[in-house]
Amino acid sequence: MTQHSNSSGLVDGMAHAAEHAQADMAMALQTLINDVGPKLHSMADQLGALSHQGIKSAASGSHYLSNQAHHAADATRGYIRKEPTTAVLLAVGLGALLVAAWVAASQARSR
Repeated sequence: MTQHSNSSGLVDGMAHAAEHAQADMAMALQTLINDVGPKLHSMADQLGALSHQGIKSAASGSHYLSNQAHHAADATRGYIRKEPTTAVLLAVGLGALLVAAWVAASQARSR
């Protein structure tokens, strides 16, 4: 009977230790949630603000580039109206340069 009471006491002790460990783990988890939760919320708020700022910057940059493109197109049209012969010669020269670069690149690849 002493062996049975010893094993029963051992089982009871192990059960008590497991309950105590479970309670400690639950308390540690709750502490972790309390510590990490607000930090995660803060990080999410900061990420949202950065995302909003990035979208705003991209829209601003897009608007700026669009304005610059319109300005360049207007300036080009004005130059063509004032100097049509020079504009045509520049276009022909640029086209010839691009064709020469394309031919050189094609020959380099085929070697």
